Amino acid sequence: MQIPSSIEEMVVPSLEVGPGRRASGRVRMLRFVAVGAINTAIDLMILNALILLSGRGRSGIYYTLFKVVSFVCAAANSYFMNGRWTFSVPSARLVKTTKAAQFLLVSLCGLVVNATTASYVVTFVHPLRGMGALWPTFAALVGTGCGLAFNFLGYSHFVFLRERR
Repeated sequence: MQIPSSIEEMVVPSLEVGPGRRASGRVRMLRFVAVGAINTAIDLMILNALILLSGRGRSGIYYTLFKVVSFVCAAANSYFMNGRWTFSVPSARLVKTTKAAQFLLVSLCGLVVNATTASYVVTFVHPLRGMGALWPTFAALVGTGCGLAFNFLGYSHFVFLRERR
């Protein structure tokens, strides 16, 4: 039995495609969804912890602030997991300033889509019957859903492009 060499290997199983080969679009999308699920869990845990610990943030400006903080934490995880596992970028390329800057640009645009949508839902849409206590989490999930396609396209076509030889 091989011992995992990193936390990433323990959390996310490998879908190896062979040395020097890049995963197919379908495999990359499956990996992206898996990483997205982990990032969503990180996002929601931090968001709800901030709301619980502060006693504020169920709507309005505090919600938006907490949503931004939770998103940034999830985005940091996303950069490394998507870079190494989803899009198979060598570690040396991930630490390049330009890669990180490109990721930050796409992520900030994704943050606008995510946080704006979530803030709109939590503030201006009346909670569905019986969902009052869960409404901030539901709104966050709506924002996450709206940002998913945007981030995948941005990461795959702008950030983690395979270098041409």
